[in-house]
Amino acid sequence: MKKYSLFLCLLTSLALLSQDNLEGVASDVATVLSSDIVLGNQKKGCGEEGTSASENINTYDCHCQHEENDHDSNPRALEVVPKDHVLNQKHGIKLLNIGASIKAVNDNNLLSFVDMNKYGDDVGNTFGTDINAWGTLLDKKENKIRIGLDYTMRQYTMPFEGNTFLDLNTGEVNVWGRDENGSRVLISNQIREGLLDEYGERDWLNNQASLTVQALEVDMMIEPPRPDGKIGLNYGIGIGYKNLDDTSSQLGANVQDWHHNNMGIYRFEWDTFSNMIIDGRESYLTLRPQAQITFPTVEFGACRLQSNAEVSVLFNTPIYNSSGNTSLNLAEPKLSANFVMGMIPFKNDPERSVIEWQNSIMYDPMNRTPANLDPGNKAYFRSGLRFNFQVSKRTQLYVIPLEFYIPLGEQENNHILSGGDQNNQMMNHGNQQIMKKQLNNDIIGTWAQAGIVINLNK
Repeated sequence: MKKYSLFLCLLTSLALLSQDNLEGVASDVATVLSSDIVLGNQKKGCGEEGTSASENINTYDCHCQHEENDHDSNPRALEVVPKDHVLNQKHGIKLLNIGASIKAVNDNNLLSFVDMNKYGDDVGNTFGTDINAWGTLLDKKENKIRIGLDYTMRQYTMPFEGNTFLDLNTGEVNVWGRDENGSRVLISNQIREGLLDEYGERDWLNNQASLTVQALEVDMMIEPPRPDGKIGLNYGIGIGYKNLDDTSSQLGANVQDWHHNNMGIYRFEWDTFSNMIIDGRESYLTLRPQAQITFPTVEFGACRLQSNAEVSVLFNTPIYNSSGNTSLNLAEPKLSANFVMGMIPFKNDPERSVIEWQNSIMYDPMNRTPANLDPGNKAYFRSGLRFNFQVSKRTQLYVIPLEFYIPLGEQENNHILSGGDQNNQMMNHGNQQIMKKQLNNDIIGTWAQAGIVINLNK
């Protein structure tokens, strides 16, 4: 119980940063840490209403008869912050919901099969995963405060002209590319051990430079109350880090090679092209003012239409950078319009339907490491079906089997894989110049996104 108290205290302390009475909050936090948060009816046996939980723990009687529906009749059965608790009395803090989700992102979406491109193109934003956890609080001024923990991993790839040839007997590795005239040039020659164990009978590889981006961020967004149709200002803060790894041991390239090995398909040589793109770790603070308008819900029969629009600017303040390279712009404007067509609304949840067709248009021109686009893209249209399942009165599960991110507009060559020169078709490798291939506007898909939401305000 002490651990739960500490967690809730940290959560609510972050939320209360927006309040003016910081000294009072600090005093209340100390009170919380010195006591336990009551979760539900603390009766441990029959006829023990007048004693505390700690007094009853050794006198619990498992053989007595409890009244039917005793748990449901207790008004404090699932209160996270009881009405007589200091946080509720002085600040009105309530925990509305908690949730978590996970999804996989891949360029090998179903649309690639239309062109008979069976394995995708492995160019640009190749694959990745997102893991998110969050909680939503409500204070006495009706401010919604969302606190989230977000992890993102993406692999960006850039193929190079030419191939790598392996001599499985001698361990010789010859990496061939092409110069500015299109002629074959020997880029690298080396001896490696264990080629037979690693590649079996495969004696050639495709050439590829690869970059794995991993980001972890704790963020908070505060949304003041406002009626539908009125523009309001939300504001958010966050702290996190972004790890850029283009070494031979990077996570993305190794996972990709493991998958290709199990599939028995083409493999890549990326060891020769390590540290050609960008590398290092950045830690940062973010500030995000956001203007948002939520339009009135339109209902017709068993369907309803919900929509909103948002304009925001993400301000990034660097804390530490282990290299001279950076993936963050100091200011990143963002614009989005979102609408959801819901079918078969839940009776006890005014915000959710059983089936939801989710759509968004997103403009994100300054993001150098886009999570759902190829580098160099500025905008996209997102579309997917979400299926919600009411597991219990308070718990919902949801699944999005497939979701598409369709790029919009022209693609710029000024991106994180451009090798430092957005206009040059060549890249230097030692004393050689080799051709680099420009990226395409690929449609990216998410596979089997799943999540859980527990509503604690019911």
